[in-house]
Amino acid sequence: MQLDGLDTPALLIDLDRVEANLQRVASYAAEHNLRLRPHTTTHKSPAFGRMQLATGAAGLTVAKVSEAEVMVRANPPDLLIAYPVLGERKLARLVEVARQVPLTVSLDSLTAAAPLAAAARAGGVEIGVLAEFDVGQGRVGVNPGDELRTLIEGIRKLAGLRWRGITFYTGHIKT
Repeated sequence: MQLDGLDTPALLIDLDRVEANLQRVASYAAEHNLRLRPHTTTHKSPAFGRMQLATGAAGLTVAKVSEAEVMVRANPPDLLIAYPVLGERKLARLVEVARQVPLTVSLDSLTAAAPLAAAARAGGVEIGVLAEFDVGQGRVGVNPGDELRTLIEGIRKLAGLRWRGITFYTGHIKT
């Protein structure tokens, strides 16, 4: 089919460019000994998620439960949910995802951690948690130091959760 024959709107993807970009970021990660965990919010496509995994991604990142439910179809070794999950219905759906794939959630409060832990225990799953701290942007995370230490200690005391490390958002850093 010719481009002028397409009805609009139409999604057109240059697969050669996609593959080159995937190889470029994978090479960069390998060269710098980084574990690549790309965020899938932009493409929301299990097919692209599988391509990212095939080029070396250690897992996939999503923003919310509905994206995790879709990205499970990419068969990732694990999923990271970049934002806290709140509300009984969303937590119940999150537990269903955790039954299908190892799952980690970024948190910056024990207020969000406690119901997550309760849902994990009730569902018979373990959910990983990254404690998020603020690196100067004032967008998400607790302050480094005592606040971060308190958050980590609190997470480690909650049955159903497994503390997996720290995370931070560096959107203000451009390369």
